[in-house]
Amino acid sequence: MDSTEIDKRYTITDDETLFRLISYPGCINENKELSPEIFSLYHKDEDYVSLDREYFSTLEEVIKHGYKIKRWPLKKDSFWGVIKLNAKNIRSVSQRISLDSYYEESYKAHAGISFTLDDKSKLRHTGQEIIPSWLLGIQLMLCNIVDEVISVPLQ
Repeated sequence: MDSTEIDKRYTITDDETLFRLISYPGCINENKELSPEIFSLYHKDEDYVSLDREYFSTLEEVIKHGYKIKRWPLKKDSFWGVIKLNAKNIRSVSQRISLDSYYEESYKAHAGISFTLDDKSKLRHTGQEIIPSWLLGIQLMLCNIVDEVISVPLQ
């Protein structure tokens, strides 16, 4: 299939840039470096780390969305900025990672990083803090492939 035949609504191509909203203090450590927490599942029953696709959304729109959310009440964090990642680099981190598009007409840019368990099911936040031992290593590697960290002024 040539690239003109790919339905970008449902397929995230390797050349795509993806954005992740980040919050403080949960996703930024005391040295202002990214924390692996940025790639954690936050909410009960969540099975992907939420992203936005540059193919459908500008950086300015992503930042506007972050300001709208502003606070993560569960973690008592505030919106801090955005990171940019490349889809191919995300996939290269581990075979346990999948990138999925959650395209809807009302929110075309929505995507996510899922983590695959040994039985091929998706890792799901169960409401408990027990996580597979391999996940922290993957989260650290994801921090290392970030293309850009964009801090925004508080509003």
